[in-house]
Amino acid sequence: MQNKNKKISGSAKKQTDKKTKTTKSANANKKDVVIQTQGDVALQSKSFFKTVVTSVAFWTFLLIVALLLVGANFFGKTYTPDQATSSMQVQQNIRYGSKGKIVLETDKPVAFGEGEVVWTVDGVQAKKGSARQKGSFVLDHSFDSVGTHKVRAEVVGYPNLTCETNVQVHRPLLVIEVQEESKTYGQDNPVPQYSISGFVDNDTSQTLKLATPQFDATKESPVGEYGIKPITHEKYDVVAKGGKLVVNKKTVGLVAKDGTKIYDGNTEVYDLQFDVTGLVGDDEVFVDVQCANYIDKNVGKNKSVKITKATLRGKHAKNYCLAKEPVASGQIVAKNLSLQKIQASDKYFDGGTAVTFDSLGHFEGVATGDDVGIGQIIARFENPSAGKQKRVVVDDVLLVGKDAKNYVVDLPQNIFAEIKGDDTSAVK
Repeated sequence: MQNKNKKISGSAKKQTDKKTKTTKSANANKKDVVIQTQGDVALQSKSFFKTVVTSVAFWTFLLIVALLLVGANFFGKTYTPDQATSSMQVQQNIRYGSKGKIVLETDKPVAFGEGEVVWTVDGVQAKKGSARQKGSFVLDHSFDSVGTHKVRAEVVGYPNLTCETNVQVHRPLLVIEVQEESKTYGQDNPVPQYSISGFVDNDTSQTLKLATPQFDATKESPVGEYGIKPITHEKYDVVAKGGKLVVNKKTVGLVAKDGTKIYDGNTEVYDLQFDVTGLVGDDEVFVDVQCANYIDKNVGKNKSVKITKATLRGKHAKNYCLAKEPVASGQIVAKNLSLQKIQASDKYFDGGTAVTFDSLGHFEGVATGDDVGIGQIIARFENPSAGKQKRVVVDDVLLVGKDAKNYVVDLPQNIFAEIKGDDTSAVK
């Protein structure tokens, strides 16, 4: 039994050893895996740590923390009252009628266990409070007059912290709020619209006989921006806010000096001179017109002239402007035509002066593209008697065509024809 048991035990041991070996082998494999994983993690951790250490944000963070620690240590430290000195800070421009702030400051943070702060103005106590209260070191005070006042702050028991100074109290301030206005050059100034604040002692504009705000411009002030004339008063400092007056350019017109043009078939204006109208006083302004056109090409009086390019010049030109589409007026007169190579017909004596024509000739001077022609020539022999080189008188030439109204004809001269026969050979 014992041997069997031993055998069994031996067998068990072999199996156990085998199991142990297997386990070791498995563990060995597992260990390799773990070691490999830890290596990756170590590499990753090293890379992350390097990134953090080399980043600007990391060092900035450390610097801020260090400063906070130093600041906490510095500002957290307090001193006893006898270790400090004081100074007095006065708010600038303290004015009568309003409170002024005066602050007693220590050069070090002080912890008070006891004591009082007593404020006096011109020797009269104005405030008293515990030195342990921060508000005791500030005096908000309304001074009763303009001028210099002695202010003293005594920290009882600590003469090193007691301080005094002279405070200058200025005159009360009146603020005049004026609305913005505008006008055209040459006009009178508008009446300012305003409000006033800062009165003391129940004063009003009427009781003070305060001057009314006026814009610092005149009727002749050039284009630009202007403020309010200075206002003074023996009791107050006076300040005007706003109150801008804008002077705008004045629009002027144009009129033609010599508004006559001879018809030429187009609308262009040549050598037409213009005067500027609507000027203020004796202002020196003239116009240089570079481009202008009549409303149409046809003959007519008081015809509109549209100016498309013009410049104002002269000493006061900056105060004026032309309308967006300035218009003047002028007139176009008919063009004279000459009738060339007109030829009258000979005739036999008939006792009359009627005349006919072999050729009506042609016109010289018709604008290119115009439609104009001869409708009728009203003419006659100078007398009815027979003869050679009888003078033909042209009384009128009637024109036809859509452009005929734009022309007049210079009546032809020196036209001759023959009346044949004699005065007794008239046809009966």
